[in-house]
Amino acid sequence: MWWKPPTLPVTAKDQAWVDESFAWFATQCGVEYARAVTMLLPGDFPDSYQGDASSARALLDRICPSMQVDPTSVDLEIYDDHTEEMRRILPTLAAPTLNSPAGLYLPPRSADERHIIGIEQRQLQDPFVLVATLAHEVGHVRLLGGGLIERDPYHELLTDLFTVFCGFGVFSANSACMFDQHQGNFYHGWSYRRHGYLSQQVYGYALACWTFLPQEWKPAWARYLTLNVKCDFEASLKYLQR
Repeated sequence: MWWKPPTLPVTAKDQAWVDESFAWFATQCGVEYARAVTMLLPGDFPDSYQGDASSARALLDRICPSMQVDPTSVDLEIYDDHTEEMRRILPTLAAPTLNSPAGLYLPPRSADERHIIGIEQRQLQDPFVLVATLAHEVGHVRLLGGGLIERDPYHELLTDLFTVFCGFGVFSANSACMFDQHQGNFYHGWSYRRHGYLSQQVYGYALACWTFLPQEWKPAWARYLTLNVKCDFEASLKYLQR
């Protein structure tokens, strides 16, 4: 029988980028943080979720400390229309430079102002995806607002990866590629939608790298991953362990 060695689902360039970024995250957040970080799961947000602005604020207050951000330094805005509400909230800035999927981030312009995170109204319908979106925007607060990175063509990718490093990988990876089934009396079908910037393959590899932080070789949280992400995660983990 021929034996096939494990292979990675990502390119050598993506592998190097994830490895180098994780090392940089550990430097910025501190070794103790990297050792103590835990993978967060839906059960870690036990409060009842009502699908309103107050519930979203409660999630934000839980997410911020996990990413070394003071929740009192961040304001949360809920907007209905992506374009019109952004013009109202951010009248002096160009919307395209502030976009992230279903959310936005505005840094303070003076010492008296707070960071602003904006979330589309429709995000409130799905608390799982909302956690992924909020974690991404809090990542902006930590990285962009903290002056650690600049707004360049790659900062959104780095921010998505930062959510994995901070323990939100299950939320971010599962939200990256979502399939929905639609069925009625006269129709049946599927739809596909993307959320975020990283591919599921890169998420799979990044999650495998994450297991080396707490040295969690057989993580129980892997059962929460969607099938596609889990396949890439397991392939990456076998490769790294070998």
